[in-house]
This record gives sequence, structure tokens and C-alpha cells, in this order.
Amino acid sequence: MLDAPSHSSLFGSLSAGRRFDGFSLSANGSNTRSLRGAPFSSSQYSLVAEKDPTRVGKLPVKLYYGVTASHQLSNQ
Repeated sequence: MLDAPSHSSLFGSLSAGRRFDGFSLSANGSNTRSLRGAPFSSSQYSLVAEKDPTRVGKLPVKLYYGVTASHQLSNQ
């Protein structure tokens, strides 16, 4: 997605995900940049890997677990 609200800034984002045998992987990213006024930019990125849910014995409960890596950067 790409957007330019009020033509004073630019915003873009991207998301992708894929299921594999036994786990899923998703990546997300966004970026904002000013076009007018005070200079500003911001970026956020993340990567998530999550195992398929696991039953907990005979309980009506499922356990979800995984790892997340993220990065944020802002410049003014």
C-alpha cells in the first residue's frame, strides 16, 4: 500500500506471509517520510516465525509459540 495524506507525507507498507509444514512465517514493513515541512522519516520491520498450535494433553487448550524479530528507526 502506498499513500500520500494531504500531499505532505508519504506512507508505504508491505506484508507477506506463508504457511509451511508445521509452522508459518510472516514479514511486515512500513516506512513514513515527510515531503514538506520539518524533515522526518520512520521505518518499522518485523519477521515472525510461529509453530503450528500444540495440544496440551487432553485439556481443551492449544499452545502457540514462536519467535519475533523487529527493527524500528526514526530520524528527525
